[in-house]
Amino acid sequence: MKKVYKLTFIEVLPSIASSFFVIFFFVFVIQFNKFSKLLLSTSFTLTDLFKLVLFLMPNVLFISLPVSLLIGIVIGIGNLSGENGITALNSSGISSLILLKPLLIISLFIYILTSITTFFIAPYSNRKLRELKYTIGITHFISEIEPRTFITSIPNVVIYIEDISSKDKSWHNIIFFDERDPNIKKIYTAKVGKVFFDRKKVLYQVILKNGTLYKVDKKKPSNEGIVNFKETIFPLIKVDLEAFRKLPLRRAEKTMGQLLYDLNHLKKDFKDDKYVDSSIEFYQRISLPFVAILFGFLGLPLGVSRKKGKKSYGYMISITIVVLYYLSFVYSWKFGVTHNLYSPAIGVWIPLLFFSIITFLLLRRLSMGKNPIPSIEKVRLLILKIFRTKKFPPKLKDDRSLKKNKSLKREILHYKKTFFLKKLDIYSTKSFFKILLILLFSLSALFIIFTLFELIDEIYKNKIPPRIVAEYFLNFLPYLVHILLPLMVLVASSIFIHLMEKNREILALKSCGISVYRLMTVILISSLVVAFFSFLSQELLIPKTNRKQELLLARIKGKSLLRKTSGGFFYKDSSSIISYDMLDIRKKKFINFKIYKFKNNKLWEKICSKYAYYNPQNMEMKLIDVVYRRYSPTKRFFKIKEKKLPFPSFKNILEIHEKKISEMTFIQLKKYIDYIKSRGFDTLTLKIKYEQKFSYPLMNFTMIFIGIPLILIYTGKRTYIGFMIALVLGISFRLLFPLFISLGITGFFPIFFSVWGPHLIFISIGIYFLTEVKT
Repeated sequence: MKKVYKLTFIEVLPSIASSFFVIFFFVFVIQFNKFSKLLLSTSFTLTDLFKLVLFLMPNVLFISLPVSLLIGIVIGIGNLSGENGITALNSSGISSLILLKPLLIISLFIYILTSITTFFIAPYSNRKLRELKYTIGITHFISEIEPRTFITSIPNVVIYIEDISSKDKSWHNIIFFDERDPNIKKIYTAKVGKVFFDRKKVLYQVILKNGTLYKVDKKKPSNEGIVNFKETIFPLIKVDLEAFRKLPLRRAEKTMGQLLYDLNHLKKDFKDDKYVDSSIEFYQRISLPFVAILFGFLGLPLGVSRKKGKKSYGYMISITIVVLYYLSFVYSWKFGVTHNLYSPAIGVWIPLLFFSIITFLLLRRLSMGKNPIPSIEKVRLLILKIFRTKKFPPKLKDDRSLKKNKSLKREILHYKKTFFLKKLDIYSTKSFFKILLILLFSLSALFIIFTLFELIDEIYKNKIPPRIVAEYFLNFLPYLVHILLPLMVLVASSIFIHLMEKNREILALKSCGISVYRLMTVILISSLVVAFFSFLSQELLIPKTNRKQELLLARIKGKSLLRKTSGGFFYKDSSSIISYDMLDIRKKKFINFKIYKFKNNKLWEKICSKYAYYNPQNMEMKLIDVVYRRYSPTKRFFKIKEKKLPFPSFKNILEIHEKKISEMTFIQLKKYIDYIKSRGFDTLTLKIKYEQKFSYPLMNFTMIFIGIPLILIYTGKRTYIGFMIALVLGISFRLLFPLFISLGITGFFPIFFSVWGPHLIFISIGIYFLTEVKT
């Protein structure tokens, strides 16, 4: 038995390790991508980067550990089954269930790691991650500021900047609306501004030069002061870490002791949100690690059921089970609490009990010598039997048909000889895309599970129906696939070459005089096809789905996506700014409507009205209870009961969500760059984003040069080494790409090198490894 156990460990442990490596890094890269903009912050240091990586890891571990355990066991046991190891074991009179002992040892180890993560490490890291996000994120809005866009990140402050210099990051033609003082409203206009951080006051400020300050006393609107200045300081935001630490902890940040204290001291009422939150979090942490033991037992029947030539069947079933388990886990307690049927202490255990019964039934079938999982052919026949009434004749095998028609046999043999390389191309392309689709399905499903765990609090709190959640993920998938594709192409090509090497198909090609470069050409062409469709989705599909998923996410989180502050909504044309608190499209009515008119970057006139009605036919506005303020050439203040104004730009106001640069096609962006350039603004950032639209999809092509040569060099038992090196290089490429972009935006790199530099570097590395391959 010791040899059997040793063989099981040899097959299963590397599969678990490689599965964990892939799952962990892919999900981590996507999680890290959410914070990628923080890298552009001037206050972001290498220490912050290290902390961010460290604090993100536990949130990835508690799901990736059990899932990689299941997938690794399915692959490892499947390899034993494919090499007739299970058949040899059964022919010796030994049941396959004997393998449960080594699998249980591995599962217990994963259970302990998951328990430590969920009980102790995750709460601490969540608390520190929130603090890190605050300290960096509060200053990160500086890097988010874009020219010709209203910024409302700071409460009661609205910022508008006409242009940002790419050389020194100075702001030009600035307008600030400051309503932080409840009694005085201030409007700053300045030609130049520069942000700096006052370390003594822990305060971000802006030095404004050559501007004007307008003060309005809200209690006495007629009293208004105007001050022209050469230089003044405008305080932006204070970093108050002590006040932040005094905020109440979220449930994911509480230790097990704190949760238990809440359960003992809060009133046991399921209508009390605090008690329900603490109860859910406490019992979730206890039940989640047990899934490692469940998956450890479940992996055996799923792995044994994998037949030669159908290796992806058990793998796909295992991924489906993972998705179903975590979905049922999330909604089981939610359903019980919502309908007042049972407590969260019971709800979190229902999925584990249900899937434990399924696992027991599968193991029982295995002990009886039956295939635990029906073959895909049986499933297909069952579906046909249910949905079809006509009887179809059985499909004749190729050998029988060839015997009946000798001339057809000769034609097919002639076709095979003539088009051998075309058949090789078809086989390679089909295999590559099959692996790619399986990987995309798997990691998309896993990432949806991770995101669902992040949003479950908001879903429960805001009573979001499952239909809205499903619609959000459906619109999120195109962007997710777009982000995943480059690394997925790398992994898919590496797995494809590894399988060909393992099945000695590479050796067969070489013996026929066909170079491996010929095979690599097919994969490169396939990657170009992937890059083309990635470009199309980036241009045509993703902008629309991103807009929808942003709206749905705002609804899930109970927030409004509209830019609304105390100053209301804003729109700016060439010489004026329009502000209003509310818009009733049905009544064609604005509430608290204001127009600010500027000349030479100075406020010339302000028109305020309590209500404003617009007429789409004659392009006219009717203002009610109007207050006029004119600042030049002579200051005037007067009130009018009603006034009509021509307003040809009102249609633009109705488009509250202006099209972002990321939502423009490359043609629209090119026209926008020409327009901005004609007005004399800096277009460096826009040009880099334009080039990026072509560079990012071609990342799929570059990844092939990283993966395939390393797999061809490290063959046999060293395949895992080549795969790990390729994955590390691919992730490095993926992380360096935005870094080069940011360095290009700062002007450190020229435009071409900032966008195409990572491609040139890693293609050169790949070509070097290609020269080491024995063709």
